[in-house]
Amino acid sequence: MPLNDLQCRRHKYTDPSTTKGLVNVLVDEPPFDGLRLKANKNGSRTWIYRYRTKPPECKLKQMKLGAYPQMTLSEAREEIQKQKSVRFTHGDPVIYKKECNLQAKLEQQRKEQEMMPLGQLVEKYLTIEILNKDIKDKTEKEIRRMLSMPELDALKAQNVIAIQRVNLYEMLVDLMNTRTPGMAERVRQRLKDVFEFGLNSGYLPNDFQIPIPTKQLAKISNKRERVLSDQEIKLLLAWLPDSKLPETAQTVIMIALLTGCRSGEIVAARWQDICFDSGEWIILDTKNKRSHKVFLSDQVKAIFQGVSESKSPWVFPSSSKSGHLGQKAVGDPIGKFRDELGLPHWSIHDLRRTFATGVASLGAERTVVRRLLNHTGGSVSDIYDRHSYDVEAKRYWKIWGDYLGCFYE
Repeated sequence: MPLNDLQCRRHKYTDPSTTKGLVNVLVDEPPFDGLRLKANKNGSRTWIYRYRTKPPECKLKQMKLGAYPQMTLSEAREEIQKQKSVRFTHGDPVIYKKECNLQAKLEQQRKEQEMMPLGQLVEKYLTIEILNKDIKDKTEKEIRRMLSMPELDALKAQNVIAIQRVNLYEMLVDLMNTRTPGMAERVRQRLKDVFEFGLNSGYLPNDFQIPIPTKQLAKISNKRERVLSDQEIKLLLAWLPDSKLPETAQTVIMIALLTGCRSGEIVAARWQDICFDSGEWIILDTKNKRSHKVFLSDQVKAIFQGVSESKSPWVFPSSSKSGHLGQKAVGDPIGKFRDELGLPHWSIHDLRRTFATGVASLGAERTVVRRLLNHTGGSVSDIYDRHSYDVEAKRYWKIWGDYLGCFYE
């Protein structure tokens, strides 16, 4: 007898041990043979299609069609007719359903890959790849700083698979002009890591070609040779006080110009390492891992003394007060407002080169210049020469400070 709505509504689970037969399964008749309504122990009811696979297997199998009463009797009968058609045309409907689900999943993945902007892939790289790697906090901060530079914003807004090699090339050229060739090369390498992460993790299609330029393309020039002339230094010193740069950035620029120190060393300065009585500033965390003693000229001492000392151990604390100011807080404003000065492109690292060139022009020998910059020499004489050159360095920091002092007095 064919199933009817009343039977379906009244169908409840019964303990099999108290009855005989398939009391928990209602079976429909042709042309809907194979359709069953199963009552489950938890009170739910499920529509099932029971069928036998084609020869030679001829296995008895079943598949779930839906839940009753969400799927009505008439809807269940429509669905079983569809599955019978699938069985006739494609074979086992369970296998065919899995294949269709897989194909739909791959299609959805392909659409997501096509629509994913580079910025989203970068964020996944930072939150998945970088956080799972055993790297120093300082290295992680530098990676995040590089990948969040404003020069990358336009590129990060594009869909990854639409990015062409020329897009990256032009961005890197712009980065060399606004920053340094070294920074452009580091960003190039980091973006390559981002693309490789996308391929390995499946966020990008397997046939995706990484559009990273070669090292030679990224590094058009081997070195930056920008040195500010005396006239340019005067323009810079006259522009700074009325510029739109944050006061902290102005302070870091002045210290960089007067001492030749790297901006990263300046923003990481700690009050405990500065002694105003002796006029010394000890930098422990340096690029070459060798501590650097800076003798403060009167000008630099006055700048440090003019910084509002807070409860933070850092001279330039971050807004969160949990650490020191990042280089990005200095470099980004310079990149944003320096065109107002009217000078050909300059970066804060050019001030270190300007300092070295300036003290050399005032008579400092190359060995003394290396001491002022905390550079290590590679010659045999450098290896055997253990003289500290502190006296000479202190003298030329003063000479340079007085020389620049004449520019803005």
